[in-house]
Amino acid sequence: MKVFQTMLAAFALTGLGSAGATAQHAWVQYDGLGKAQARVIVPKGANGATMCPDLTHDAGTVSLTLRSDVAPANFDEIRVCVGAVDASMANMTVAGISLPTPTTSPQKVAVVGDTGCRVKGGDVQDCDGAKAAKTTDTSEDLALVRPPWDYVGLANATAAQSPDLLIHVGDMHYREYGYCSTKCDQRTVGYSWISWQADYFAPSKNLFAAAPMIPVRGNHEDCSRAWNGWFYLLDPNPIELTGGWPTTCPGTLGQNGQPNTPLDAGGNDWNYTLPYPVVFDDFQIIVMDTSRIDRDTHQTPDPAMVKQYTAEFSGVELITKGEGTKPAWLVTHRPFWAVASWGNPSYPSFGATDKTLQQALAASVWKKLPAQIKMTMAGHIHLAQQMDLDNGRPTQLVFGNGGTSRDPSLKQADGSLHPKVGTIITSLGGDTGTFFTSYDFSFGIITPKSGAWAVDFHGKAGNVLHSASVAN
Repeated sequence: MKVFQTMLAAFALTGLGSAGATAQHAWVQYDGLGKAQARVIVPKGANGATMCPDLTHDAGTVSLTLRSDVAPANFDEIRVCVGAVDASMANMTVAGISLPTPTTSPQKVAVVGDTGCRVKGGDVQDCDGAKAAKTTDTSEDLALVRPPWDYVGLANATAAQSPDLLIHVGDMHYREYGYCSTKCDQRTVGYSWISWQADYFAPSKNLFAAAPMIPVRGNHEDCSRAWNGWFYLLDPNPIELTGGWPTTCPGTLGQNGQPNTPLDAGGNDWNYTLPYPVVFDDFQIIVMDTSRIDRDTHQTPDPAMVKQYTAEFSGVELITKGEGTKPAWLVTHRPFWAVASWGNPSYPSFGATDKTLQQALAASVWKKLPAQIKMTMAGHIHLAQQMDLDNGRPTQLVFGNGGTSRDPSLKQADGSLHPKVGTIITSLGGDTGTFFTSYDFSFGIITPKSGAWAVDFHGKAGNVLHSASVAN
């Protein structure tokens, strides 16, 4: 890993090649209209004249175009090419990279989240220690809160399940700032393309080849952190700018004391992006951006945040109604109803999430999620969870154990839930008898069954940690 990252860093730092060079990465994702789109990262061309490669498939060719003529600082060595694709295009290839054909009827959906390697000040995970990491990790040993990062192993285990759709519930980028000594290549730390490549794109190679993706924006991609990479590389919407790349997010709210900035040329506020559906034959997935909440586990949310998410919940409700009775999954980064943990692993603190979103939902047009929404899934909490809820609310799933440093366990040494955790579950209207949590690095696999979806939590070796059935 160390040798790989050193070579990768040197390649990026020496200046990338001409327009005819092989693409560095390619994947298929869904855009803000719910349509499949191929994206390809290529080196910036000489004198800025980048030529996008063509995508070929059994029935013809798709001409790709630049996503943006301008790039953020520390991303100028690459350009992103895009083009629409669909389920009729078998055996897609672009610049020597094979791409998965999207399907209108996914039969196996993989879910990952919070996948990056944490480097933040003095909190440094071992980004190069995957070879020394355990193949399986089923203990509650508190010393393992900072195990070596091995998202590449988890991504490969996920790809081995042969999914036909991937959902990433956010927080791809964790290499923010700080000195990591022998734990990583220092050049891979920061808000740059080389950091994004090491943290997400290179480890995801086999997963990109396996399945089209629905990416969800996490708080690590909000306007105070890795927003440049998110909007340039992964945001589902077109980039609408006048002039150069902005130095701060266009929007109505300032960040970190910075003054407010105008909206972008399309009238978009980059602090928040609007919810959108991806509709399949038998169900739909609604994506909601919850990346920015200034008071995360507080019981007194910021009124401005509540107002914003009230409007977004009302939008979600309208989207769901538009598809009639078709069942839906609501996918966000922050879970609406879950148990958070933080602090010293030996004496952790616990709290309920997310009061901001709960208040916003209660103030929305229908005051609750529509009956068509059968599951909500998120990350953010670095522990896997499943919570069944009262009053007809959908099952809450949390897939936040994708590789980054884990939060303190919700269990005691004997394997039972900490008493405070049980109290929080009850306060949320959850069922303590069916509540599931896991400390293991894990991913989800969801498959359709007659009248239900089968939900399996898998460890990074592919072993099944927990299985559940959610009625549809």
